[in-house]
Amino acid sequence: MNQQNESSYQQLCSEYYDIHRPEAGSKEVKFYGDLLKTIQGPHLEAMCGSGRILIPLLKEGYEIDGVDNAAHMLANCQKRCDTQHLNVQLFNQPLENLALPKKYGCIFIALGSFQHFADYRITALKVLQRLNDHLLPGGSLIIDIIVPWGLIADSIQDNALS
Repeated sequence: MNQQNESSYQQLCSEYYDIHRPEAGSKEVKFYGDLLKTIQGPHLEAMCGSGRILIPLLKEGYEIDGVDNAAHMLANCQKRCDTQHLNVQLFNQPLENLALPKKYGCIFIALGSFQHFADYRITALKVLQRLNDHLLPGGSLIIDIIVPWGLIADSIQDNALS
């Protein structure tokens, strides 16, 4: 795929994502809001994408920056924030090479996004180290993961029947 086609593809994926998942539901926003209330800011949403969780939290008055490796998603996030007059600082960087100008009281990765790293052991460990380096002393790192309990239960049951 040439660079122009890849760019068009990434933009199309970003637009689809914004249509399919424009903003998090109220329960999810409340979950993260309740966590952030207990942690002194500033806060950082890593892998924030186009702002599905970031934007509702900004609307509630939280001080949150965002970082993501997908420039098209961040451009959509910035556009949506500008339209809603929300002040946000966004960074386009890969987490494994994160180099932000400040440190945070809380860094969080929502909705299983951390599980997108293909080379889990090597890349994930680099990401965890870089995120840790960006925490204030005593800061919190929150990583939401998805556990496929149905698949695990099926596997256990299949092995028991063998």
